[in-house]
Amino acid sequence: MIRSWQTCIFLVILSIIYVELEARGTQWQCPPSEPKCDCNSRLTNKTRIPYRADCSNQNLNHIPKLIQNYTKLKFSGNILPRINRTTFVNLRKLPISELFLNTCKIEHVDADTFNDLHSLEFIDFSNNSKINISQLATCFRTTNLIGIALSDIPLGRYVVDFFNTSAAEKLKFVRLAACNITALTHEMFEHLQNLIELDVSRNILYSIDMTVIPPVKVFSAKYTELSVLKFPSNTSITSSLTRLDLSNNRFTNLSLFYHYSHVFKHLEDLYTDSNPIDFLPIETFSQLSVLNSLSLCNITSYLHVFAGINNSALRHLNLSYNEISPKYSKTFLKDAPNLKYLKMDSVDMSKWTDSDITAFLQPLCSTLDHLLLPRTYFKSIPSNALRCFKKIKVLDLSSNNISSWDHETFVNVTIKSQLLLKNNKLEIIKENFFPRNIIDGYGIHRLPYLDFKGNPFSCTCEIHWFRTWLRTGYFRFRGSRGNNYLCHSPEHLKNTPFVDYDPDYEDCFSMNMAIAVALSLCCACMVLVTSTSYILNLYRKRYPEKQYYRIVN
Repeated sequence: MIRSWQTCIFLVILSIIYVELEARGTQWQCPPSEPKCDCNSRLTNKTRIPYRADCSNQNLNHIPKLIQNYTKLKFSGNILPRINRTTFVNLRKLPISELFLNTCKIEHVDADTFNDLHSLEFIDFSNNSKINISQLATCFRTTNLIGIALSDIPLGRYVVDFFNTSAAEKLKFVRLAACNITALTHEMFEHLQNLIELDVSRNILYSIDMTVIPPVKVFSAKYTELSVLKFPSNTSITSSLTRLDLSNNRFTNLSLFYHYSHVFKHLEDLYTDSNPIDFLPIETFSQLSVLNSLSLCNITSYLHVFAGINNSALRHLNLSYNEISPKYSKTFLKDAPNLKYLKMDSVDMSKWTDSDITAFLQPLCSTLDHLLLPRTYFKSIPSNALRCFKKIKVLDLSSNNISSWDHETFVNVTIKSQLLLKNNKLEIIKENFFPRNIIDGYGIHRLPYLDFKGNPFSCTCEIHWFRTWLRTGYFRFRGSRGNNYLCHSPEHLKNTPFVDYDPDYEDCFSMNMAIAVALSLCCACMVLVTSTSYILNLYRKRYPEKQYYRIVN
């Protein structure tokens, strides 16, 4: 009886496991045969639901039938020269809200193409340069889209007519990059007053009158040859901008962010990379009261003085690809004390001393948690500069010339997430290079990830400890399973996978044991000789007459 109950329970458990496995196996199933689509899900209210099917770059000329209720279909890079209502027959019963048809060689579009896709909110038509614009405009008028991407389609002067429809009034997201637009006018945006995000990058504009643009929150104008942004002189007028990208243009100064700070009172993210700046006072961004992220990459080609950043609200700062003089190290970040993220990729710091780097980072000791200094030409880790950081999450010193560092460098440093030292000049890594909190972690769920791949390791007995650590804690080392960790020397082990270097214990420690035994024997002999000598001398002093008698005889 007992056995029958145990058998029943066992069978029930097996059935539950089988049903669960079957459900998991088919839950996100894509078309079972070619084309092979990549499908995934996302977590919503603690429940996994189908999300995206990606059938890109398969040279398909039809939309495959999808089994699950996906809301997003990426069909980029396929071949659909003519699209009509029947093209999307396999999507009629799916709640598709986002459809990507970019780079599909589309030329003709029927007016009722998307009439059966009732959940459709966003379409990406980008990079279909031969598409019939008038047909596309007619089709657009029959949709209920809130977002459309038309980048790399030569709209030119047709852009006004395209959006001259009531359908445009529902749009919140419009991408018009590289559309041969030469000016932004009131007529273009007459029906686009509900826009939240606008991208006009890669159009030759030279200047933009911001009064003609709807009150968008996100505006991108990269690669537009811009040198002027025109704003209203009325100080009571403000902008809704929270994110602005003016990278790769022709701005020689950024004084507009100081003089028109009232316009940018909501600005949180600002990108001004790769502009020929020749004048940048410290107080340039000081009036942007809610600025959270600032990117100033590659701006020093014409800038003779780059003395620092002044903004107490700033949390993220990217200064990559610049020339920064160490003579401003003490004051450069003094007025940006709340930074949490600092990136200085490819900033030449080879002439910076340890004290320069320490002074530079000192104002951020209590706040910074991401310090990214790859390709800064360090030969060693600045030992004093890091000791004040108590809660670093990510420290990136990749692609430098670091071959060693002071053993006290990381003693007081807490690295919670990642320590990246890949592509340096490390040949030997010893146990005393790191404190125990980095080696052992901060508990079972707080083990920082480590990356030392791409270093020219010397596979000798000196690195035996690190090789053991890599093999036992491989899950903490990025790329440890591939050929990213290789022996560089000696010659007979060159290009051997590091984890395959497995010397016998005697190979590394037999010589040490022999030396230890030899030294012990020598010490014992010395003690014996010294003791014997001492006893003889003592004997001679106590019985001198016996010594005289022996000499006479």
